[in-house]
Parts: sequence; structure tokens; C-alpha cells
Amino acid sequence: MKKHNIINCTLLLVSMTIIGESQSQTTTVGGFRNRLGNITSTKATTDSALGVGTQSPNGKMEVTYCPQYGQDHNGLVVTKNNCYVGFYSASDGQFNDVISVGQGGGTEPTYTPSPVSPIHAYISNLPLGFPINSINNSLNPIFWAREQTPNNPLGAGSDDSKFIVFPDGRTGINVANPRCALDVRGFGANKPAAIFGVNAIRGTVTLPGSPIAQRYTRHIEIVPYLSGYGYNRISQNKDLGIFFTDGLGDLGTNVDGGLVIAPWSDTTANGRAVGGMRMDKLGNVEFRGDVRTTNVVIDTKWWPDYVFSRNYQLRPLDSVNAFIKTKGHLPDMPSEESITSNGQNIGDLQKLQQQKIEELTLYAISQEEKIINQNQKIELLIKRIELLEKAK
Repeated sequence: MKKHNIINCTLLLVSMTIIGESQSQTTTVGGFRNRLGNITSTKATTDSALGVGTQSPNGKMEVTYCPQYGQDHNGLVVTKNNCYVGFYSASDGQFNDVISVGQGGGTEPTYTPSPVSPIHAYISNLPLGFPINSINNSLNPIFWAREQTPNNPLGAGSDDSKFIVFPDGRTGINVANPRCALDVRGFGANKPAAIFGVNAIRGTVTLPGSPIAQRYTRHIEIVPYLSGYGYNRISQNKDLGIFFTDGLGDLGTNVDGGLVIAPWSDTTANGRAVGGMRMDKLGNVEFRGDVRTTNVVIDTKWWPDYVFSRNYQLRPLDSVNAFIKTKGHLPDMPSEESITSNGQNIGDLQKLQQQKIEELTLYAISQEEKIINQNQKIELLIKRIELLEKAK
């Protein structure tokens, strides 16, 4: 680090300390540089408040700027700079670069040549220039938090945007060019990109590896990339997911929570009832309202083709007739009262209806056989009558 930078940082700390201990006043702190590298005069106020570009900040810190026409520039930029490590050679009085760091499982860097003098961490004098406005319709952000690795002898630099806000309202998390009002990028398979929730109603717990007492949450989370069985055994590799939990189970899993997707409506006595969808804790889904689709596939474990087996006992029609007169519906079929009270299980009802269709087919075949047999007997009787008449 250059000496004048150290001096400027020290001046800033001393000035802020003095300001914090004095009465309210505006104090000029020198040594700040603008984006062109020119030293400017920045105003800082007392009472633990810092104003950049303003003498009366509206918070603990405020940055105010008025870009010149046609010369917009970035607002507040917070950069974590990943410095690379070098060493100082007393023999030639120069910095040298690290060849490898932490090799062989150790924690100490390995240097070339060796031996070396005191180790120094320093920033490359070739900082990365990231043209953020070139990919955002010439807009410069009003706030930008990023992680930057400067160019260095070990490789080219990089600029990783963590949080960015543009004047048109677009906000990006882990993206430099947000595509909408809020654009969030996740971290990999089975890792949520966003979680929306509140504290779960349970005791405070300490999560593994965290010294701070935490609470699991009731929440909905969006997972853009799933691996097989991720979060739920229904998940397949490369699926996208929306998951919900009441946070009451182990590791915050769901115990009794349900998910509702429905219009927000008046629920008072005079309100108009509207439909929607609810998924319960087992994944069962309830719809209230019309469902329109081009195809429905229902998984089933059996189908009533057993009706056509030789061992199937077809109920006699007189027995069916007696059952209908007594019960008011077909045998094996649910009653009107049961359907109106409990609803229809479409899969089971389809199988029962298919069973009745196959039974009706057998009844029709049986009746056909009887009719054919009767017709044959009638033809024989007619021939006998004709022979008797000729014999007279």
C-alpha cells in the first residue's frame, strides 16, 4: 500500500474521532480521492453522522451527488478487494509474487525464492475497471456492493456483483445486470434463491456451527435447480421447485402446514365465496372452482378386466333389480348421499363404472345367446308346424 494512502486513512480515522467527541459542526476532511484519482474536499458532520456531498445527512451516513448532464457516474460503491499476497526481499528491496499458497495441506504460503523477509499483503496497482454501464443501457448504479479481485501476476482479475440498484428501480442480487425489479441468482443444486417467512412457533434453537440462537421459520422458498429427491421424493434432477414449511419439524421441515393459492377475497358473512387451491401436509391438493385441461392422467393399481374371467360370478339380473328397488342405486356404486357429502374419487369411480360397463357387456352377450337359442327353437317349431299341415 502506498504511503500517502496510509496517511489519508489515518487522517480520516483521526478526523472522525475528533468530530465524534466535539460539538455539532461541519468539518472538512481532506485526502479523499474521486474516481479520477484527484484529491477532493469531503464534508463530514458530527454526532456520528457522515455526509458525502451534503452538510446535513439524513442518516448515520448519506452520499449525495448531482451528475453533470451527459456524464452520469456510479453512486455508492462498496468493494471487498481480494488482495493477493507477496513478500519483500531485503536483498533487492522489491516486492515479489507468491508462486503457491497453502500447498501440501499447510496454512503457510510457499514462496520462491527462499528464504524471504517479512510478508506483506498488498493490492495490485492495476485495479480492474468494470464497465457496468455498458451492459445496463448506459445506466450507472446508485448503489453497488461487489467483490473484486484485481489483476495480478497470478491471473486476470474479476468483478463479482453481490447487490446492485439502478436508477430505474432494477435491483440485482448476485447479478450485475438485473432483468427486472428484483433479479436474484442462487448458488447451486438444492439451494434456495429466495426465502420468504416468519419465525416458527417453537423454542429457540442453536443451529450447528452458529453461536447465535436461531429460529426455524415458517416460509416459502424458491429453488431454481433441484437434484433427484431434493427437498421431496417427487423431485427429479434439474427440476425447479417451490417449497413450503411451518418450520416445526427436524431441521425446519414441514409438520402440519398447508399452501393456499387463491384470490384475496372478503371472508365475512356478506363476502362472495371464491375458489382456489390448497395443498395439505401430505401433498393432497384441493381445488374449488372449475378446472379446464386438455388431458388428465390418473395412476391406478387395478382395472376391472377380472369381470371377463371364467371365475367371475355375475350377479343375476333379478338380484340387480331387487337391489335397485331397495337401495336406489346400482350394486357396488356409491349412493347419491355419499357423493354429495364426500365428493367423487374420479379414479375409483372410473374403475367402478368400467366394471359396470363390462358387466353390462356380459349381460348383453348372455341375452344375445338366449335370443339366438330361442330363435333356433322357434324355427324348428315353425318347420314342424309346416310339416304337420302338409300331412293333413
